[in-house]
Amino acid sequence: MFASRAMRPTGLALGVERFQPMASSVALGLGSRASTGHIRVVCGGRKRAQTSGFGLRLPEPSLRVVKVAAKDKKSSDGAKGKAQKKKKLKQTEENLKAVHKAVNDNLMKAMEEMWQREEQRWLREEKRWQREQKRWETDREEWKEREEALLTTIAELQAQVQALQGTAAPPPPASAATTPRAAVAPL
Repeated sequence: MFASRAMRPTGLALGVERFQPMASSVALGLGSRASTGHIRVVCGGRKRAQTSGFGLRLPEPSLRVVKVAAKDKKSSDGAKGKAQKKKKLKQTEENLKAVHKAVNDNLMKAMEEMWQREEQRWLREEKRWQREQKRWETDREEWKEREEALLTTIAELQAQVQALQGTAAPPPPASAATTPRAAVAPL
C-alpha cells in the first residue's frame, strides 16, 4: 500500500514518496494532531515533474515537507517569537542607523579636516607670495638706483671725453708722403 518502506504507518498517516534518488517526498499527517498541527512546505526536487509510486504526477516545482509539528498548549510562543523577531529587526535597524551615522560623522569630520588643511596651505602660499612680491619690489628699487647711478657715471664720462677732445690737438691727416715705401704695393 505504501510506496516506500521507510514510511511506516503511525495511526492514520498517508505517505507518498518517489523512488528516484534525491527526489522530493510529500507526507501528510492525518492523526489526531493533524487538525491542530502545522506543516512547513518548501520547494525542491528535480527540474521536471516525475510520477510517484501511486502514479500521482506532481507538478514542478514539487513540494517537500521539511517539518511536521503540532502546536502545543503554549499558543503564545508564536506571538512571542514574532515579538522577538520584531525586536531583533528593530535592533538591527538601530544598529544600521548608528553605523550609518558614525560613518557620516567620520566622513564629515575628515572632510572638515581636509578643508582646514587646504585653507592653511592656501594661507601659507599667500604669505609666501606676499614675501616674494615685497622682495621683487625691493630688488626693483635697488636695480633702479643702480641704473640711475650707472646713467650718472656714463654722463660724467661722456662729459670728460668731450672736454679732453676739445683741449687736445687734432691728429695729422694721413698722406702718401708719410706712408713708408715698403707698405705701398707695386703697380
